[in-house]
Amino acid sequence: MSNPKKVFLATPLNSEGREFKEYDFLIREKEFRLEPRLMSSVHWHDYYEVEFITGGEGCHFFNSHMHSIYRGCAYIIAPSDFHTVSESKDNPLGLYTVNFSESFLPPKLAAMLENRGSVAKVVFGEEETAEIIDLLKKIKSESENNGFLKTEMIRADLSRFVIMLLRKSVECGKEIPSSPQYSDSVSKTVMYLKNHFRERITLTDCAAKQYLTPNYLGEIFHSNVGMSFKNYLKKLRFNYSVNLLSSTEMSVAQISADSGFSTTSYFISLFREHYGITPSQFRKLSLAEQKKILKAVN
Repeated sequence: MSNPKKVFLATPLNSEGREFKEYDFLIREKEFRLEPRLMSSVHWHDYYEVEFITGGEGCHFFNSHMHSIYRGCAYIIAPSDFHTVSESKDNPLGLYTVNFSESFLPPKLAAMLENRGSVAKVVFGEEETAEIIDLLKKIKSESENNGFLKTEMIRADLSRFVIMLLRKSVECGKEIPSSPQYSDSVSKTVMYLKNHFRERITLTDCAAKQYLTPNYLGEIFHSNVGMSFKNYLKKLRFNYSVNLLSSTEMSVAQISADSGFSTTSYFISLFREHYGITPSQFRKLSLAEQKKILKAVN
């Protein structure tokens, strides 16, 4: 099956097209009635997305990997991950989709989720599935009304849901690293880079946003993160470009521009220096061979 030719950014969370604009949160219940065209709408978000399958059968295409999904399955999509969902024509999917920004969660949970990133797939038993569906119904009902401390109630129930997913991930043997202890300035910079790495960004610009000198921010960033500001930004861009190479038929020039690199020749040179092969050579490898290269350099 051919890869998609385009990858698009889904509607920003707090844009005019969203139902709920007073805070960075949205929940929807869906009953899919789609033709199973698996690769037709691969997309990414600039926020977190959690989906919980309530019924039916389908496939989840996630960062070049395929996962079967059915009642009780759940996954967490981090900002800049690529994914799409298809369903069985005979057994259409039902699911809840929950979108939220990192800042909507309590700080400790947000830091843990940021460090953990995505959860490709966890599966809950029927008793837990029923409990989660009740919880999601409660969250949806709360979001549609204007009760006292509405946002705080949603935040508490959403936190419980996210923790249940992370616990299940740990139970499945998927270790969650301890949260990095960044200073406030570095945490803000890291979050900004993750959301804007595709744009033209300089250390000077990031420092100015926090009324700091570039030298000072550069020093504390390296001390906290373990790499320079420049190398961290390149890492984000490399990760994004690798996903595009694996998941789309976009040209190398398009991928270079979309990933935030200044020129195609510069992108190819950096890519070869980092991975040992050119972007075009990487694209021709099997997924297993690509994973082997990525594991060797990360």
